[in-house]
Amino acid sequence: MAMDIPAQPLSASLDARALDVAASLRAAPPRDAAAALRHLAPLLPLARAAPHAFWQALVTLGHADLSAGRLFEGHVNVLRLLDEHGDAAQRRRAEGVGLLAIWGADDPAAPVLLEGGRMSGRKLFCSGATSVGAALVTARTPEGPVLVWIERPETARFTDGPAWPIGGMRASESRACALDGLQVRPGDVIGGPGDYLAQPSFSGGIWRILALQLGAMRRLDEALRAHLLAHDRAGHPAQRARLMENALDLESTRLWTLSAAEAVEAGHDTEAALARVGLAREVTTRAAEGVLARIRRGIGLPGSVMDATPGGAPMERLARDLDSFLRQPGPDAALDRATDILIARGAGVLA
Repeated sequence: MAMDIPAQPLSASLDARALDVAASLRAAPPRDAAAALRHLAPLLPLARAAPHAFWQALVTLGHADLSAGRLFEGHVNVLRLLDEHGDAAQRRRAEGVGLLAIWGADDPAAPVLLEGGRMSGRKLFCSGATSVGAALVTARTPEGPVLVWIERPETARFTDGPAWPIGGMRASESRACALDGLQVRPGDVIGGPGDYLAQPSFSGGIWRILALQLGAMRRLDEALRAHLLAHDRAGHPAQRARLMENALDLESTRLWTLSAAEAVEAGHDTEAALARVGLAREVTTRAAEGVLARIRRGIGLPGSVMDATPGGAPMERLARDLDSFLRQPGPDAALDRATDILIARGAGVLA
């Protein structure tokens, strides 16, 4: 379903608030999801906007803090799923609840099942954990996979302790959640079996993640340039080449991610949108990996000073977050699908 495009004042408000929120995030980077939510609160009522405005807001947030950006993107994803597959009563439930999240990663040893009105199993990487007001979780049923609304999950269900075992994205507070015995009412199921898997929204929505990644890449490039200028090294041929290569990668990523957002949200040609977003994902990953490598080579050891160290800069944390955030599921499958579409329809499908 194509996204409704609201009036222009909403887009303008989103852009202004995103800039304000980004400034506060840079001034006081959040250490956990609760702190990130305090920063994000002004943005939550403005989670619907035209594609270009929303793309820009995500780039702005990614420039400031990827964990906070990830939490906001999850909130927006839930609202869009409710718009597309929920009824009026279910959409009203989301009003005033606070931060929303979507949790889809099953524990392979205990996938989440919904049978007889009760859930079982365990979800991994539940962004926001105890700070969310409600979450949509995916569950398997005999008829097919469904989305289930869970309001204010109990703290005791988060079974892996407070530690996030991965180096980056720690402030997203992603934890495992056990759902055994949770009762589900009929109104808690959003849409029908398999509805949320509809394309291009299901796979194409990753353009929002790519926009956040672009913002982080831009900030890392700015950090490299500032470092070289401060140390009178910007004239060195190798360093100049790094800045030039960053500029090429950043502009390519901008063009691909923005066009992917517009193609997915227009909803006119599903195959064309999936081809574009699959290629945009590959372009962004290659570009981000290149920027990270140039930052590390161009700055050296000072770029590894941790932000917990007195005098430490946020560059190490941002690089660590971006490196982790690039590890989205199914990269090869997304590229294979884009390639299949290009073979079947030719490069003209991107025109």
